[in-house]
Amino acid sequence: MNYSRLISIVITEFLKSLRTSSKSIILFNQYYVFDDADDIEFKIICNRKPKLLFDIDANTDLQDENFLIHINIDYDTNLSNQIYNKLYFELYETITHELVHVRQYSEIFPVLEIKNIDINNKYLSYFLDKNEIPAFVIGFNTKAGKLNIPFKSICNEYLKFYMNSKFISLRQKDFILDNWMNYHNLYL
Repeated sequence: MNYSRLISIVITEFLKSLRTSSKSIILFNQYYVFDDADDIEFKIICNRKPKLLFDIDANTDLQDENFLIHINIDYDTNLSNQIYNKLYFELYETITHELVHVRQYSEIFPVLEIKNIDINNKYLSYFLDKNEIPAFVIGFNTKAGKLNIPFKSICNEYLKFYMNSKFISLRQKDFILDNWMNYHNLYL
């Protein structure tokens, strides 16, 4: 099974369950993805939160030779019908990002040399981490292609949230964006 097919199956199954559920739901399925029979398990937890359009948090762990992709989604139940399209694309990007981390266990990704900058901010450090840059760039590149929006616009919009929330400065946002663009232009 290829990644695009896997992502589509996971999202379709999740959204189907979400539409028919009246309370918080938990999806837990196992998919066999690689030719060498590596396992990837998805655990999607959905919490309905009033007055929150939606928020997605995800991580990937290797446990007993199996990968667990854990995705937590908070959203407003009253906006259910309005968010499915946006949620589809956000999940597509998130799962693509996490599958890059799965691939990083067996593949070597190019490393971008970051010019000297004082990285004393946890967000800046995270966004410029050698394992996160390929995951962000490939995930956002996939989303940009699906939405037919320029890659740079997708990245800029994402980083603006962190800048507007005062987690990073304008200078830091631009520095992250420049490095992601460099990686994108060099390796994709």
